[in-house]
Parts: sequence; C-alpha cells; structure tokens
Amino acid sequence: DAGVYPSKPLYFWQLYSLIGHEPIISIVQNFYERVYGDEEEPWFRNAFDEISGIDNHVQTQTLYWIDAFGGGKMYHGGNY
Repeated sequence: DAGVYPSKPLYFWQLYSLIGHEPIISIVQNFYERVYGDEEEPWFRNAFDEISGIDNHVQTQTLYWIDAFGGGKMYHGGNY
C-alpha cells in the first residue's frame, strides 16, 4: 500500500491505492467534456470524434488509467 510508507518513493502504479476509482473517472470525464465542448479549436475535437463518441473515449480511457495506476487489469484495448 502506497500510503503506509510516506518516506518511500511513490510509483504511478500505486496511485490507485491512494485515490481510488472515482477521481480517475472524474478526471477523464472532465478532459473529454472539455475536448468535445471546445468551439475554438474544432480540429482537435474532430480528431477524437472521428474515432468514436465521448462515451466510448471516457470508458476506454478510464479503464486504461485505472489499470495503469494499479487498480487491476481493466483495459483490454480501444475496441470492445
């Protein structure tokens, strides 16, 4: 557990044990809401929209980051 030894280095795969599921969902959701809501630079939003809609991006990226931060094997690739 990352919180047990605060004097030891913290690695990215330990973050899940500190912050849990909900903050990761919130960060990813906020990012994609801002991307899809961007009216100033539509080319950026369009690059994401060409791949899939916001819900798919939020779902796959949330699973990716939960996996990367040590929450267990969640991400199975971009296509479901």
